[in-house]
Amino acid sequence: MHSWIGPYFGLVMIALTAHAIIRHRLMDLRLVVHRGLTLAIAMVVSLVPVAALLVLAWPRLSLHLEPEELVALLVGILAVALLIPVTRDLAGRLLDRYVYRTHVNYRRTLREASEALTRVLDLRRLLPFLNHTVAASTNAEGAAVYLAGGAGFTRAIAETRDAPGGFTAPEEAPAAVMQALQASRDLLLTDEVVRERPTPERQRLHAALSEAGWALVLPLLSESQVIGAIVVGPKLSGDPFYPQDLDLLMTLANQAGIAVKNAQLYAQVVLANEHLNNIVTTIESGVVAVDAGGEITLFNRAAEQLTGIPAAQARTRPVAALPACLWGWPATTSGSEACR
Repeated sequence: MHSWIGPYFGLVMIALTAHAIIRHRLMDLRLVVHRGLTLAIAMVVSLVPVAALLVLAWPRLSLHLEPEELVALLVGILAVALLIPVTRDLAGRLLDRYVYRTHVNYRRTLREASEALTRVLDLRRLLPFLNHTVAASTNAEGAAVYLAGGAGFTRAIAETRDAPGGFTAPEEAPAAVMQALQASRDLLLTDEVVRERPTPERQRLHAALSEAGWALVLPLLSESQVIGAIVVGPKLSGDPFYPQDLDLLMTLANQAGIAVKNAQLYAQVVLANEHLNNIVTTIESGVVAVDAGGEITLFNRAAEQLTGIPAAQARTRPVAALPACLWGWPATTSGSEACR
């Protein structure tokens, strides 16, 4: 009786309400109030310069225009001023959705990332690849990797897109975020933090995530210990993180945790080997190291002087290339006496 679509108006109303609840968080009253106040303040700020211009031009306008024309002009100016924030945000969102929305090939992304994570042991190459893969696959405002060290989590690498969002990557990760991550050892989704349990601690966590502009935090785990975190900003398209996005990112994070730990251990081994080589190089006794395959892996300067063989030629050669008195002494003691 009251609509041209008759009883089907209820279906349209239900669809619009469901869309507002799911997509625009209509049931989150704090978010609705925040957005409403933001829009109202933006409209008031837009009206200030218009009002000032009308005050200055009013005497001349009243002389040249009829009252009806003045009213129409005021209504038109007021409508334009009020619609500026709405149309600007709407145009920005539509443009972002057109420019930044991408269709990610999840299988290919996961396959390529798995190959790189299992092959690369250099942390300086691993972290940029991991961070860029996360940022590109989600098309987010930015992404950063934090690693545990000392008393907190320090930023290892960050990538920020040229976007008007508030994503930041401070040098030290907020303590409230990392404590919650260590306690849960699971992903933190900013939109769901307060909704799950609206406790004071969760509210402080939500405030820390919102202040940093982080939409998602993924743990890097090794032996059930949080050794780092991947933080992701909101999507440039304005879309939420869908279940398939979270599945992809959690799979990457699980593999990345093992890869990062292996890279850290590899870096420690390389550092220890360099330290050992520096010690061996400076001692006066000849030192020759042989691996399980019988190839020379270490040949210091003193050994080079004693044998007359350049170290560059000795390394990676079989031990049989050395004088028999050097490699045959475990089998007989006469060889060592002959060397003397």
